[in-house]
Amino acid sequence: MSDTKEKRRTASSPKGTSILSRLSQLQGSEKGGIILDIGSAYTRIGVSGEVAPKFIIPSKAYLQQDNKFVWLRDVDRKDVSMLRKVLKAFVRDIYLKHLLVQPKDHRVIVLEDLASHRIYRETLASVLFKDFKVPYGVFMPNHLACLFTIGRQSALVVRVGCSETSVLPISEGIPVVAGWQYSSVGALDMHRSVLKNLQQDGRLRNRRTGEEQPGSSITAELLAKDIENIVVRTCFVRSRTCEEVPPAVEYPLTGGEQIVSVDGRTRAFSFDVFYEPEEGDSIAQIILESLKRCPVDCRLEFSENILVVGGIVALPGFMSRLREELLVALSDPFLKYSDTLKMKTFKFHNPPSQPNCVEWLGGSIFGSQEKAVLERAVTMDSFLETSQLPDWMSCDPDQREKLHLSLPVKKSTTLSAGGSPRRTTSSSQAASSPKSSHSVKRDLLKLPEVPSRSSSS
Repeated sequence: MSDTKEKRRTASSPKGTSILSRLSQLQGSEKGGIILDIGSAYTRIGVSGEVAPKFIIPSKAYLQQDNKFVWLRDVDRKDVSMLRKVLKAFVRDIYLKHLLVQPKDHRVIVLEDLASHRIYRETLASVLFKDFKVPYGVFMPNHLACLFTIGRQSALVVRVGCSETSVLPISEGIPVVAGWQYSSVGALDMHRSVLKNLQQDGRLRNRRTGEEQPGSSITAELLAKDIENIVVRTCFVRSRTCEEVPPAVEYPLTGGEQIVSVDGRTRAFSFDVFYEPEEGDSIAQIILESLKRCPVDCRLEFSENILVVGGIVALPGFMSRLREELLVALSDPFLKYSDTLKMKTFKFHNPPSQPNCVEWLGGSIFGSQEKAVLERAVTMDSFLETSQLPDWMSCDPDQREKLHLSLPVKKSTTLSAGGSPRRTTSSSQAASSPKSSHSVKRDLLKLPEVPSRSSSS
């Protein structure tokens, strides 16, 4: 009787269900793909099929020999030895410190920027395949991964990153490279704008003594640990026509002894750097320029399916200000976009995730589709033999055939949700079946049908 109760508790309790779910995801190399979304500021890591990343960590690695932390974005891409050293330490922490899994037991899906340096891609692949013996993996464009969250084949993806903003149209699952646009304005520029405004109009007060100091005493080193929180918790994006200055607020710095007074102009006007940059084009201009470079018959569809992602997008008022700036730039006679772009409105999708995790969620959805992963995967053996990492948009069938997945036939028994064993077929059978041939490659890239939630101007 006690054995029956114990079995019933294990199979039906939330704790038992969680264990079974994790086993079904992580057991064997054909299960539980690891999703890596390595950004300039943060890296999101987790397991395919889940709705949110398990960990969001800073994109920096600790080098024991040098006894210091090194940001990935600060490493010179031409210094291959240093880049490999930092990536190896970073990947080791991901697998052995955070996920606590063996790399050789799980495939990996890496979300990458189409503009990433070739040396960086190849070095990262070499670290995964040579040093950590990952069985096979997929390098997927992060813009394309975002579409899996909204169930669309075509959309205009705007990615506001830490140090840059990029726009990429995607038509029927294929990136339209001709419409690729890039701006050097990113979240770090807003951090610099906030620091500059605080040095001009802010105040610094000691909590114990009450002594106040002018804003010129506020340095970048003083706000190194708090500048991001100040932006997220005190700033917002004002309307284009709003000139009202909000009240100042106080924010305690790390340590609790000093308090910085964030004035109203810093809170409301620091975001203007995105639309009035000192160098390069604004976000609205690169979106319109991307639409202008797209085929004529695709422009209307792209303008009605705009997906904006990135952590800074979560600021209050971001989307409404972007819509205003697009309409103003479209009607500006100096820019002359109205001569070629005839749309009158712009519509934006509301993805089912926080703006900073949309890319990862798309990679998680893609990673759960076994046949699509096998079609695009590169094996460890093929990479070690050729040292080539094919581009996502490569249409060369000979290259795909050489790098195509070939795993040994293996059957494994896993536990179903009800606790009963069921027989599963390994990925090699899916790869060798007629349905996974190159003739149906287009069908494998079809995104799942999800009800679209969009808002119009």
